[in-house]
Amino acid sequence: MSKENTKLKILFLGKKNDKYTEIAAKICMEKFKFSKIFLASRNDKIDKSITNWKGDIIISYLFPKLIKKKLLLNTKLMPINFHPGPPEYPGIGCTNYAIYNNDKYYGVTSHIMNENFDSGDILQVARFSLHKEESLYSLTQRAYIYLFEMYLRMVNKLKNNQLPEINKEENWNGKAKTRKQFEKFLSLNQNMKKEEIKKRIIASTWPGKGTAYMMIKGIKFEGKLNTDDK
Repeated sequence: MSKENTKLKILFLGKKNDKYTEIAAKICMEKFKFSKIFLASRNDKIDKSITNWKGDIIISYLFPKLIKKKLLLNTKLMPINFHPGPPEYPGIGCTNYAIYNNDKYYGVTSHIMNENFDSGDILQVARFSLHKEESLYSLTQRAYIYLFEMYLRMVNKLKNNQLPEINKEENWNGKAKTRKQFEKFLSLNQNMKKEEIKKRIIASTWPGKGTAYMMIKGIKFEGKLNTDDK
């Protein structure tokens, strides 16, 4: 690659209806005119024009779907994923588990992709401290900001003829958490202790959206804490 390389063919895969992803996609188009953009939700199908793409670099930014090995192999230089969690939390639900475990530190990660979620060689990690009264929403928003900053640094590296190096000091902590495991985490039952139920509700409450729940005779009851319980 020559210096100030804007001729890279980049496939940008991102999360639909997410403000940070949309800005990141626009920056990719501005920096690299041969970029192709595809945004999707978890249930969307991937277009054939995407599955048959061939080029230099894939950037997966909060992309909610697993990228098939065939597409990864069509990448000449490097397929890079931006994960909104630290290596300690591969897979989904990373901010939820951090709140549940009352962690003192959190982080975001970029890594090379392979055919499995969050298991490829790690490139960069940015860690930061949690606030004393951190909520699921506030932690997620802060993680998204750190991830966006990491993305900007990576884009500048690529434009300036630099491929990121593998960080040999960082490793994933086990296999990526699956959606099935996360759904089990959200499921409450009457045998749980009160403190366990409270922890799961706090770790899953998102303004205007669902939270941990209990099924009683086929009816879903979402958890909600009183002010005195928090």
